[in-house]
Amino acid sequence: MAIADEFSTLSMVLIAVFFIIVIRVWMLFRDLNRTMKDSVGKIAEKMDSLEHEYIKLKPKLDEINATLDQKVDYDYLEKKMHELVSVVLTRQKEAVPVRK
Repeated sequence: MAIADEFSTLSMVLIAVFFIIVIRVWMLFRDLNRTMKDSVGKIAEKMDSLEHEYIKLKPKLDEINATLDQKVDYDYLEKKMHELVSVVLTRQKEAVPVRK
């Protein structure tokens, strides 16, 4: 009988510990779920506010782009970039001795 009493006492303690662990894990998951929902809500609010700011700034950005397109001479810029690349390549060939 003594072994049966010890076994049942041990079983009851282990079952109690198991239920305590299960309840604690359930509470942690519940807190995690709540935190995730709050975080997602905050992220959604922030994205909405950023979208509204972008919508406000879009006309200004379009105006700036149009102004820059009028002021920049892309053909001249491309010609100068080609000249710069040619100069750099020429100097690089002059600076690197050719081994024979």
